[in-house]
Amino acid sequence: MNTSLRQRGFSLLEIVITFAIVALALGILSQIFGHGSRHLALADDYSRALAVAENLLAEYGAPASGESVTINDSDESFDWNVKVLPYPVPTTPGDDGVPSPLTDKAFELVKIEVSVDWTRDGNTRSVTLESLRMVVSDPDAPTSRQLL
Repeated sequence: MNTSLRQRGFSLLEIVITFAIVALALGILSQIFGHGSRHLALADDYSRALAVAENLLAEYGAPASGESVTINDSDESFDWNVKVLPYPVPTTPGDDGVPSPLTDKAFELVKIEVSVDWTRDGNTRSVTLESLRMVVSDPDAPTSRQLL
């Protein structure tokens, strides 16, 4: 027999090592794509919650009376809480010595706080928006307000 002739092809050990490396690489890639899809769903939840919070902030722009207002509600995805509170204004003049236009009670500030909560994968998440709005007090009807 001629000793110069060698067998051609891969050995069993080389094939097993190749399969192990390919399986490891596929496992890592599937984890990367799995994390990406979870983060994409979470980003979508945050975007939708922010849109709900912005809509609620616009809807409850000013209370109908001088009292605080709290609204709790929910839909199939989100729970929300809206608080509209009078915001105290300092009555002392500013640094420039000019009194604040809010000291004559023709204007008032209200603080609107909107909190939107939801649960994904057993974790509760939330988005909170706050805003100050200046409202004009109607001298003829002291409980009604107009948003500026």
